[in-house]
Amino acid sequence: MSGPRNAIAAIAVMDTKTRVDLARVKIKNVVDRISALLLISEQNALIVYSPLLAGQIPASSAGHAFNSFQRAMHGYEIVQLCALWDKPDGSLHP
Repeated sequence: MSGPRNAIAAIAVMDTKTRVDLARVKIKNVVDRISALLLISEQNALIVYSPLLAGQIPASSAGHAFNSFQRAMHGYEIVQLCALWDKPDGSLHP
């Protein structure tokens, strides 16, 4: 399926059971991604926004490494959130 018209045509010729099965798989994938994103968000609430973990790290090279870790985790969450809302690209999944 290279484009929206081909996708619509392919879906139009499917029987009901096949469409339902395909929808189940796609919805499960979306739910799994949202669940993972919620988990990342909750972890980042502790890592990035809470002093609970940061307060245990002394101001040293370990502190700098932890700051880098915080930024990386926050950036990863943002990338995953953007990917969730990005339109699907059929060329990425053969």
